[in-house]
Amino acid sequence: MFPIIDGHVDLVHFMRQKAPGLNFSDLDSGTLSPEGFSQGKLSVFSSALFCPDPFNGPGTSGQMLQDLIRYSLENISGLQHLKDANDLKQFCIKEPEKTGYILLLENADVLADWAVRDLKDYGIFIIGLTHIGKNRLAEGNGVNFPSGLTEKGYRVVRVLDEEQMILDLAHLSEPGFWQVVDLYSGPLMTSHTGFRNFFDVPRNLSEKQLSEIVARDGLIGLTINPEMFGQPQIEITDVYHHIDWFVQRFGSRNLGIGTDFGGFEITGQQCSDYTCFQDLAEYLDKDGYAKNDIQSILADNWYRFLVRNLPGG
Repeated sequence: MFPIIDGHVDLVHFMRQKAPGLNFSDLDSGTLSPEGFSQGKLSVFSSALFCPDPFNGPGTSGQMLQDLIRYSLENISGLQHLKDANDLKQFCIKEPEKTGYILLLENADVLADWAVRDLKDYGIFIIGLTHIGKNRLAEGNGVNFPSGLTEKGYRVVRVLDEEQMILDLAHLSEPGFWQVVDLYSGPLMTSHTGFRNFFDVPRNLSEKQLSEIVARDGLIGLTINPEMFGQPQIEITDVYHHIDWFVQRFGSRNLGIGTDFGGFEITGQQCSDYTCFQDLAEYLDKDGYAKNDIQSILADNWYRFLVRNLPGG
């Protein structure tokens, strides 16, 4: 079986909504459970600290993030928090049968108040500036007629660059995307996205945007959220066609998996848990993909990107 590294999982959001009061180790079954991770050979994932837009603003965004951090510390047991490149390397060598996670901030409105170093103290090194709405830094890709970064947003992006953080471009409006590309010299990624060539909506990335991330040797996490495919359910062949389209244009080096599990309702689709990626690997193998390329897409590309760009890399 191929190990999996997932660029975006809404585990904390899922547990707060679907399993309040429980610990991760108490979950008996399902996609997001110890059994689901083990059966699907999930090695590492980026655990999103998702701050919903209604909590944007002075005081409220900070309180929400503190609640999410506290919940993660208290309720996500049995999984190892990986805080730097050395943690990641040692974990993958010594604990190949276990699952570890890296924290990712989804909607960084809090940085209008907090210092970037406050996030680093919590082990948060991947920053998504927005969710779908407008916050004090920028506009998300759910905003009509967006203009991009705010004055505060420009200042925060400069500090993120100085502090050598990783910027997650998922959810950022297109004007903001290009402003960040021009302003930011550090590592760029998108933790979970679809492709506009398949479903043309602002949430997905255009071929030009994908090309820019590839040129910067960034990482693109392909989602299996059906909302970004424009269809009610996702099949293995849908994921394959997206991967193949990308690889034919850009090669396999800059593509990974960013499921968004926990961020959408799974309603009987074929790609409903991590075992589907073993089926996808077989599909790619039968179509002539080299095993090294399959392993790169499923795990190694994320591993290389994170080891290079996390502290100590």
